[in-house]
Amino acid sequence: MEKLRIVHTNDLHSHFEQFPKIKRYLHQAQNDKSVDQTFTFDAGDFMDRSHPLSDATEGQANIKLMNEFNYDAITIGNNEGISNSHAVLEKLFDHANFPVILANLREEDESMPKWCTSYKIFETKKKTRIAVVGLTAAYPMTYGPNHWHVKLISDTLDRLLPTIKGQYDMLIIVSHIGLRMDRYIAHHYPEVNLIVGGHSHDYLPKGEKVNKTWITQTGKWGQHVGDIAIQLNDNHQIVSIVPNTVKTADLPSLESDQAKITAWRKQGEQMLQSRQIAKLPAKFNNDKMAAIQVSLDAISNFAGTDIAVLNSGLFLTPFHQGILTEADLQAALPHPMHVV
Repeated sequence: MEKLRIVHTNDLHSHFEQFPKIKRYLHQAQNDKSVDQTFTFDAGDFMDRSHPLSDATEGQANIKLMNEFNYDAITIGNNEGISNSHAVLEKLFDHANFPVILANLREEDESMPKWCTSYKIFETKKKTRIAVVGLTAAYPMTYGPNHWHVKLISDTLDRLLPTIKGQYDMLIIVSHIGLRMDRYIAHHYPEVNLIVGGHSHDYLPKGEKVNKTWITQTGKWGQHVGDIAIQLNDNHQIVSIVPNTVKTADLPSLESDQAKITAWRKQGEQMLQSRQIAKLPAKFNNDKMAAIQVSLDAISNFAGTDIAVLNSGLFLTPFHQGILTEADLQAALPHPMHVV
């Protein structure tokens, strides 16, 4: 009998206030001597530029912190794929110590991005072969203007799964496509044993079994960590999959945690404050409509259109007269959007 443990996260969204506790829990699981081996996965949207440090470092702070989590593999979410420019995503994983698995994203010339691979096959200490496929939400209308080609989920799996058939004993999909699409995969691809999911922020405390496939998701913002117990027989066949989740708030704190959390935010704010963008005239002073109008003009100019449409709720605060810094802009517009 072989015992495996899979610990997983999804939709962390730069909620660094959870990181110290999550890091300790993952390390504890990775050193669990009661199982033969532990694997650690993240299902995307680990980065959110609404946090000043993520914005100031273009996600490099996230990568540095996640390197300490000892992930075996991750996939990306729409926050990484769409909220970043093409150039930022191309270099986001330059210093990552974990592989990025992503089967349904291509460069404009249809080549595979240099920073990811469609799948990876892990071999356990007892020679069980685990194939892991990564998928992200397919939004052609937003990936296209960002100079990426994103592929539909069914087209991707129809093409990929036959090529790896016979190469694995267990098939896992690490997905950032949402619970509805996870269920679609479970219904249409019975060879998939486990889906470690994200994107829709669903919280499945004990997982959900659809036909023969287990689906897991831990909600959002690092509020829970997923923890799955797997047993296989001596012929590498699955005997049981038992998903579970742990509430991060119930994990023990250290006195040093809050100091780290505060320092991360302060560092990001200071970096953004040092970068000046513009000197605005009096008409922008505390006038949210002026900020919205100049943004609409910028969108129309960028896209070459007669009309631009923007959700005014994206603006949390107006601009002000005088020097506008990146910190001011981030406070006013913490959620970056891309033109469709």
